[in-house]
Amino acid sequence: MIIILKYQKSIIASAGGGAINYEIDLTSLVVDKQLLDHINSSYKYTDVLQVFGDSMEPDIKDGSLVFVDKSQVDINRPGVYLLHTPDGLHIKRIKAQGTHHYMSSINEQYCDVKLDEFQVIGEVKGLFQKF
Repeated sequence: MIIILKYQKSIIASAGGGAINYEIDLTSLVVDKQLLDHINSSYKYTDVLQVFGDSMEPDIKDGSLVFVDKSQVDINRPGVYLLHTPDGLHIKRIKAQGTHHYMSSINEQYCDVKLDEFQVIGEVKGLFQKF
């Protein structure tokens, strides 16, 4: 069985300083349902978008396509999330310290960034990356 996902071709999420997107260019991406079952992502709520930047390397490389399950927004469990902040879209881990939340990168060259205002769009459940 095949599934047609929304591929946000012109929208990028930053693994770095933020990505502000002005245009939406929605394209279809055809994938096998078994792939989504394998990454445990709900096909009804999964969108695909491209990552820009190196702050999530080596796990998520610049230019990778990520599968974001928008039904998964519980940040109280470990994971990588798509976040909307005043600076744009980010792909990051989220750390809680007391009543504060921080965006955290995998790449150790980047420091944690305090989140004053943010919305969790969904959890990254899988990715395609170029070698």
